[in-house]
Amino acid sequence: MPKLTKRLIDSLKPTEQEYAVWDDELKGFGIRVSPKGNKTFQVYWRAGKRERKRKVGRYPPMTVDQARKAAFELLSDVENGNDPAVKQDLLRKAETMTELGNRFLIEHSIPHNKEKTVYENRHLLDRFIFPALGKVKAVDVAKSDVRRLHQSLKDTPYQANRVLALLSKIFNFTADDLYEIRHDWRNPTDRLQKFKEEKRKRYLSQQELQIISKAMHIAERENIGTPHALAALRLLIFTGARKSEILSLKWDYINWDRRCFALPDSKTGAKDIPLSPPALEVLNNIEKLKDNPYVIVGKNPQTHMDDLGPTWRRIRNLATILMLEEDEIWGPVIEKIKQENNTRPSLQTVKRIADQKGYTLPTGIADVRVHDLRHSFASIAVGAGIPLPLIGGLLGHTQTQTTARYAHLEAEPLHQATNTIGRHLQAAMADDEISAEIIQFSKQ
Repeated sequence: MPKLTKRLIDSLKPTEQEYAVWDDELKGFGIRVSPKGNKTFQVYWRAGKRERKRKVGRYPPMTVDQARKAAFELLSDVENGNDPAVKQDLLRKAETMTELGNRFLIEHSIPHNKEKTVYENRHLLDRFIFPALGKVKAVDVAKSDVRRLHQSLKDTPYQANRVLALLSKIFNFTADDLYEIRHDWRNPTDRLQKFKEEKRKRYLSQQELQIISKAMHIAERENIGTPHALAALRLLIFTGARKSEILSLKWDYINWDRRCFALPDSKTGAKDIPLSPPALEVLNNIEKLKDNPYVIVGKNPQTHMDDLGPTWRRIRNLATILMLEEDEIWGPVIEKIKQENNTRPSLQTVKRIADQKGYTLPTGIADVRVHDLRHSFASIAVGAGIPLPLIGGLLGHTQTQTTARYAHLEAEPLHQATNTIGRHLQAAMADDEISAEIIQFSKQ
């Protein structure tokens, strides 16, 4: 075999059959000539019992020296264990983000995480990660892809940061596999800055709780949400339990004699949740389905409900409309819509009218999350004079500083008392006659 040179390659003529000429200096380097006269540099090598070929480039524009250098580098990589054909096979078989995410759940999350965490991981994958990145091969996900997804959720910083954290765990879970495919691979979540999260303090007032109760009764009459979903919301209000504790509650966990939920596992381990008479009444009214161990049943047999979001959004939006019906400005507007359409308008309809008129619609209860029901349970307890350590026990807090967030509410009755005294004192100082009626000194 001759050494491949420009003169030799230019002299090669096409024939009826494609043929190859191999270089006698660099084993495996050659040029293939097609019946049409096209000339292509290529490299040939063996990997085990398999023959491998790869095109290096067309002649021209690639010169023989450029092709020889590229072929030498490729064959050197093969000699050092970096077979590009193997990498190509790995890349072709590489998982998409949907495949990787589901494998992460099966191989890591389900065996090692609590049920609540598994649910949250699956929710974040299905709602955010799969729609945005599901079809992309995991090894091809770039930092810019992750940054774009994170930025798209900036209006909900807590959720955005949870998505970023889950992606980081998933990529770390399969880092060795991805590095084998591409040695320059790096975790695309590295050094991406999280959004600042502000702790929310949203508590329902007694008036708001009354409105929510009214909205729930309307929902029952008008079949808004399932009976089990409405029961779950009531249990959250009456127990202060976490959403995951209510949704995963089994009938076997209810100790009727001791009037409590005896949870074998929770965020803080095994614990009991005492049940008040209203909570027991809710439980007694829940339909127990045969062959389903869960109190709040899901759509499929043997499962529990996994999302209260849709029902809660409809309840809180309805409650907000009920509040607006009592508003001086929006009450007449809503009444007019009811008369014209013979039905109560949705919150979206009223918001659209407000936007058209350039008005700002009162928030009402539309900003209340399901988790805020737990906060409200604690705030009502503080207002009733129950000591913080006892409230911490009811909520299942293992750290006193967790309950301490409600300490400022203890001062509210004192503020109400001093406000009342202040009004009386102000009236006394403004008018002597009023003073005589309010402050009467005993005659000594």
